[in-house]
Amino acid sequence: MATNTAQGMFGFQQMMKDFYQSDPKDDAGKLQKRTFQADMIQQALTSQQAEQRAAKAQEYELTGTKNAMDLDLRNQEQLMKTQNMYGQQKMASEFVYQDRFATNEAQRDADRAVLAGNIQQNQTKLEGAENRLTLGEQGRQTRMNIGAQGTQDRLTRVTDGQQNRLTIGTQGVETRKNIGAQGDQDVRKIGAQGDQNVRAIESQGSVDVTKIGSQGKVDVANIEAQNRGDLGTGVNVDLGRIGAQGIEDRANIEVQGQANIDQIDAQKEADLAKIGASGDSDRKSIGAGADADIKRNTGTVGSDIQRATGVQKGVAGGTQMEQARQAGDIDKEKIGAQGDVDISKIGASGDQAVRQIGAQGDSDRATLGEQTRQTAKDRANQRQYSRELAAR
Repeated sequence: MATNTAQGMFGFQQMMKDFYQSDPKDDAGKLQKRTFQADMIQQALTSQQAEQRAAKAQEYELTGTKNAMDLDLRNQEQLMKTQNMYGQQKMASEFVYQDRFATNEAQRDADRAVLAGNIQQNQTKLEGAENRLTLGEQGRQTRMNIGAQGTQDRLTRVTDGQQNRLTIGTQGVETRKNIGAQGDQDVRKIGAQGDQNVRAIESQGSVDVTKIGSQGKVDVANIEAQNRGDLGTGVNVDLGRIGAQGIEDRANIEVQGQANIDQIDAQKEADLAKIGASGDSDRKSIGAGADADIKRNTGTVGSDIQRATGVQKGVAGGTQMEQARQAGDIDKEKIGAQGDVDISKIGASGDQAVRQIGAQGDSDRATLGEQTRQTAKDRANQRQYSRELAAR
């Protein structure tokens, strides 16, 4: 079944068909249709011309683009060739400059090492000379000190010997005096002690005799009283025996006491004699030993000890003054020698520092001069290279 549904966009096909099939009779309709026809032809012609112009313009544009790309490619290729050539030349120049710089730097290092070695060698020689001078001066001062010390030791020993001999003599005299006084005191003490012992023994004997007599009387009285009560015989015999025994005992006690007293007196005399003989012997031995020591040390014994002591004190004082003077002279010499050594060391150190500073200045000036020359050469090479590039 047929429908009236429009075909195309908004019924465009029907409108075109209706317009083409229409046959207007009036002038306005004819004019409108002719105008549409002319406009359609005009638009078709314009479209074709536009297409042709676009195609030709595209062709021209493609050709121009190809030519431009070709030119750009050629320019890039030429630029890369030029840059490669310049890069090669630059690397060659840098290699030459670096090689030259390394060679010069090695030469400068070698010169610097040689200069440092020379400076160190000179400094070592100077230090060795100064050390030898110092050792020589030290040895001389040591020998002088040893000599002075030996002299002082000898003088000290002589003075000590003299003082010791005087001291021994004085000590011997005093010792003999002390021994004599001590012997006298011992004799007095022994005599006094003997007297005290004798008196004590006599007193004790008297007391013992008195006690025995009293006891005998008491015993006799007791016996008589007992006998008077006894009826046996022999009483008078016992009384006589007891009385005789008492008398005998008293006689024995008196004899024994006298014997003891005699023995104590004899022992006292013997002790006194031994003490006196021992004191004399000791005094003789000490005197003989002291005289022998004094004679052996000095060859003779001075009769005036005080005069010898005064002489010794004078000699000791003079020796001390001489020692102080010699010590002062030695200290002066040591200070002077040390000052000379210090001045020599300071002068040598200053000269060495001046040499080092001068050598360092020469090295620095040579380095700066070489750097200036290299900089000037580099600038000249760059200018030459720029001119060669500009000439191309």
